[in-house]
Amino acid sequence: PHYTSMGYGLTTEYDISGNLYNGTKLGAHAYSSDTPNYGVSTVFNGSNTRINCSYAFNVQGALNLRFSCWANANDYTSSAYKYFLSSQQSGGILLGYHSGTTARGRVHAYTKASLSSSGYIDADCEIALTGWHMFTCTYDTTAIKLYIDGELKTTNTTKTYGVHFNTSAYMFIGAESTGTGSSNCYAGKLSDVRIYYTTLTSDQVMDLYLATKHVLTIS
Repeated sequence: PHYTSMGYGLTTEYDISGNLYNGTKLGAHAYSSDTPNYGVSTVFNGSNTRINCSYAFNVQGALNLRFSCWANANDYTSSAYKYFLSSQQSGGILLGYHSGTTARGRVHAYTKASLSSSGYIDADCEIALTGWHMFTCTYDTTAIKLYIDGELKTTNTTKTYGVHFNTSAYMFIGAESTGTGSSNCYAGKLSDVRIYYTTLTSDQVMDLYLATKHVLTIS
């Protein structure tokens, strides 16, 4: 993996992938032993809690990506935009939900082989959830796919040429990136945030979900 987070540390979100892309915890963060897999989960208050990973996730030109997390939102039916992770300010990736009960995975990808233009490619689906769920988004230049609990929910097929990334924008966990700032803070718990420079098949996404599902009862 390019990045895997753990909820350890009073002020630091540690990356255990080996790349040492640790994030700084900002705001009134807390911790919970309620977690889908191991360690602890980080609790976000929906107001000022977020994790600033600075420029850790420069995925410029990436042709294959997979980003995922386990989430237990306070309210999946909020009318506000809520983001698990984001670096979408003029480039990058996004995972979360918005406009009531719609889950969204997003990649900002080049739309020309010359890399001269780019646009957002979204995978949206309706959700009606409570409790812990695993959200996974995959991208391979031919399609962006959004999975919930290992099940493929939606596919957006398009022809693109790799990921456009704004190297001046920070990567945030638990909020939307607005460049070096953040907004739309998430309220709830997050665990096991991962980013890979590879995509996964539908079977592999399901295997990953099942590998952690047994640790707690999924509602």
